[in-house]
Amino acid sequence: MKKALSELTIEELKSKQKAVKLSISLLVGMMIVLVASLIALIALKGARAVVIALSVMPITFLPILIATKKSLKDIATEIELRQQARV
Repeated sequence: MKKALSELTIEELKSKQKAVKLSISLLVGMMIVLVASLIALIALKGARAVVIALSVMPITFLPILIATKKSLKDIATEIELRQQARV
């Protein structure tokens, strides 16, 4: 069962923040590779139906990327609130 951010310790939050940053980096990297591959395929083979169909894949990762970035922002906000409460 997933814990709410407010139930996690600062160490757990920082660990989760690190994991989410890694996820975002991997997603962006995958999107860049997909777009570069599509550009190479279009340059070499021309715009065929397969290439056009594959061009949808980077777009499908956008909602995942947006949701992950929101999660990272929520974690950063929770860490900031905890640090302000300590002072």
